[in-house]
Amino acid sequence: MESDSNIFEGDKRALLNGIAVLRPSDVYRNPNNKRYYSAAIDENGDFKEPEGQALFSNMFSLDAYTPANPESGDNIDKAERNRATLEESLRFVVGYDVALELIAKEIGIPDFTIFKADGERCLTRTKALNGLFDLLYTHIEEIDYRDKERKAAKLQALRDVFYPIDVDALTVSEERKKKAAQMLEGLEAFGEGKTGTSPGWNFIALLAGLEGGAEE
Repeated sequence: MESDSNIFEGDKRALLNGIAVLRPSDVYRNPNNKRYYSAAIDENGDFKEPEGQALFSNMFSLDAYTPANPESGDNIDKAERNRATLEESLRFVVGYDVALELIAKEIGIPDFTIFKADGERCLTRTKALNGLFDLLYTHIEEIDYRDKERKAAKLQALRDVFYPIDVDALTVSEERKKKAAQMLEGLEAFGEGKTGTSPGWNFIALLAGLEGGAEE
């Protein structure tokens, strides 16, 4: 029967120091002394317990966004900027796909849509991400924290910083689709822009909800 005492076949070093399973990407080779290093092992090659305040934990722990953390303000600003960038990127991908659909219809080549970026899949994954936020909130809410204030602060951080992304706001409205289709008639949208923009910019910007997209 296998047990902790014989699983390593008497290798006392493994029993005493533990083992670390490393991927090639976990290992760094020093170009000067040609030795290999990793955060998971010490200088003797033995397994090393991760530090309690590891960078990963600091970056992704909800404590990073609570008032008790002196850097919470900066962390929240970063999260909000990243969120805004993500939402803008999603709007562009979705708008790009709709643009290709309209162009394919205008030029009479349905297969032109093969170049779509699969914006619908992005929206589906965004909905799944929203579901994870909800699950995390419920999970924390059900835990019996000794520190009630810390629990309340984590839940507040979820509400204030990691609230669900409005997927409906990322989609292209029928009104914008109709206006874009009118701009596209005879491929006029790709002529010289009236506002000095690149050909097609106003058309794409309208569908992606970017600034200047309402102009023709």
